Amino acid sequence: MSFCCSTAWKCTGAWPTRAAERFRRWCFFLVAAAHGWSCNDAGATAMLQRENLTDVDPLALCNDGSPAMFYMQENISSSEWVVYLAGGGWCYDLESCQGRFDGSLFPRQPCDSSNESVPCWMSSKDYPEICGKTGIFDAHRSPFRAANLVYVPYCTSDAYMGDGVFGPWQFRGARVVRAVFTKLAGRLQGASRLIFGGGSAGGRGSMVLLDEVSDRFPRLLVRGFLDSPYYLDVPSFSPKFAGFQPQHSQGLPGVSAHGRGAWSRSLVAELGCGAIGRRSGGVDEFQCLLGGLRQMSKKVFRRAVEVPLWTASDATSQDATSDGGGAVRLVATLPFGPWLRWPRRKA
Repeated sequence: MSFCCSTAWKCTGAWPTRAAERFRRWCFFLVAAAHGWSCNDAGATAMLQRENLTDVDPLALCNDGSPAMFYMQENISSSEWVVYLAGGGWCYDLESCQGRFDGSLFPRQPCDSSNESVPCWMSSKDYPEICGKTGIFDAHRSPFRAANLVYVPYCTSDAYMGDGVFGPWQFRGARVVRAVFTKLAGRLQGASRLIFGGGSAGGRGSMVLLDEVSDRFPRLLVRGFLDSPYYLDVPSFSPKFAGFQPQHSQGLPGVSAHGRGAWSRSLVAELGCGAIGRRSGGVDEFQCLLGGLRQMSKKVFRRAVEVPLWTASDATSQDATSDGGGAVRLVATLPFGPWLRWPRRKA
């Protein structure tokens, strides 16, 4: 299930004509903007409480070694859960990681001088006690407003796919997500449905981990909402951008091979890349972390709604949001909205 907006004036897609036309109208209201995590959304209507992970896994860490955390707003009268992984780019070698830390590269927020308003994206040191969110968490307009809400801020710079050490930094994103679900496991025993997803780097992480989460809770209906995870296996068109191919291939060797990459090669096998490569006739290991090949997973395609473009806040709204601001409007209005809102038999 995918759409693409080639320009603000024209949309194309693989849906039937009526659905595609409906989406076409919504392209006028979408703007492209890749936001990272935040806890101070303008007009926030949901207030989530900070939760620690050190009691579950002491190695669930941010890049700088500070403990990773998540935020939760629990509703004991609801059996539905939403777990959303925040986005915010990544780094893949010493140069890109150092630039991410010192502010010379995206997001250009130096960690040495960061604060709660302009946080470091490689640490939890700026995490507030209460996280104010809107978008998919909106208390008034979101179709998930009555659900138990979980927000995982992003501090691992690995699209939630790492579990190792590189240079002076920890890359424990996959471990952080697993720790979150370990902490939630007791509560999820009585749940009826889990919407697991994220935006940008969070969309990529949830795409890669979706099968694992579903297998971990076999009695729970698990559905994925993947916002902007579909990184393409093509060379970059711009000399200003290295492209996703070298970023992935350089990131994967880790400390066990050439010493350049930020993630462990063993993690690739752990995430099912070997099996995916065999089904596709053999590919480079890094390719199975890209959206096109990942969709060959026996389960991801059937379990997830995927939005290849970043669904930022619509242009007519006064409450521009990050992390799912436009996603809530898409979920509420596009043809796949009912698919997310009403449970179906688990595939």
